Amino acid sequence: MVSVLLPVYNGEKYLYKCVKSILNQSFKDFELIIINDGSIDKSREIITSFRDERIRLVSNETNMGLIFSLNKGLKLIRSKYMVRMDADDISHSDRILHLVEFMESNPTVGICGTKVGTLEDSSSRPDAVLDADIRGKHLLNCAITHASAIYRMDIIRSNKLSYDEGYKHSEDNDFITNILKVSEGAILNQNLYWVRTHDDQVSRKFRDIQKFSSTKRRVELLGEVFGVNLNSEEIKLYQALSYKEFGLNSTELFRLGKLTLKLEQEISPNDDFLFNRKVFLKTLYRRLDIVYLKHGPLGISVFVNYLRLFLLNRRTQIGARLFIKSLLRR
Repeated sequence: MVSVLLPVYNGEKYLYKCVKSILNQSFKDFELIIINDGSIDKSREIITSFRDERIRLVSNETNMGLIFSLNKGLKLIRSKYMVRMDADDISHSDRILHLVEFMESNPTVGICGTKVGTLEDSSSRPDAVLDADIRGKHLLNCAITHASAIYRMDIIRSNKLSYDEGYKHSEDNDFITNILKVSEGAILNQNLYWVRTHDDQVSRKFRDIQKFSSTKRRVELLGEVFGVNLNSEEIKLYQALSYKEFGLNSTELFRLGKLTLKLEQEISPNDDFLFNRKVFLKTLYRRLDIVYLKHGPLGISVFVNYLRLFLLNRRTQIGARLFIKSLLRR
């Protein structure tokens, strides 16, 4: 019923615990497809040390890259569902069970992720994040953690979806975006997947490329669904908004505020991409507030251009805090 797809490249440091967390799942009806992408460390030895018939090891003779390996894995899957796993992370023992139960009860959902946390955080809520809420957030950030999710394979097959080489280090964001365009999404409010933080993470090593590629896909989505077209300067500002960046000057901050108002005006309910507009606007203005507050130390000009745009706007009420920060100019 389930194929767990695990690409590996030189993952010896954390691989044993990763694989063990999958083999120890309370849900037993799965295969574990491991794509060894030309590893030159002890990854293969670790994989073959497990004597478990559910493991299906496939090796690339040379390192072909993550996107190649993911697409190779997609072609091998014959199961109803795909569950993703990264080689440095750990799954809760009931992760697959809860994901499968949810998908079986919600046949219109094509992708379901989980909360991602630390081993110490055991907080959970029984309900799931709704599809429209996910789309509302997805316009500004990848709302579903790719490796935490389960995917309905008939949605992937019928729409001929795959991982696109054109979105280097953000192929997951593009993949999820394409699924959300053709099916519903959900997130279980339970910490069932734990990400290990270290210096070799893609999100750290290739952060600039990842931000560029992810922003590129979000901007394309705005055009595809809402007909919103951004020029090169607006794309730069949209990235700053999405990632709550620091480093803008006063003029750029003013233009960022104008872009926010433009997005609020032009992004409206759409039958082709149903989303919670309240969630979108809350996410949009929360990011705007953070960016402005980060730039408060630039001086009173930041506060002045904020007032020019948002004096009577009830969605943002950081005027007093921003004023104080601007007075404390370094």
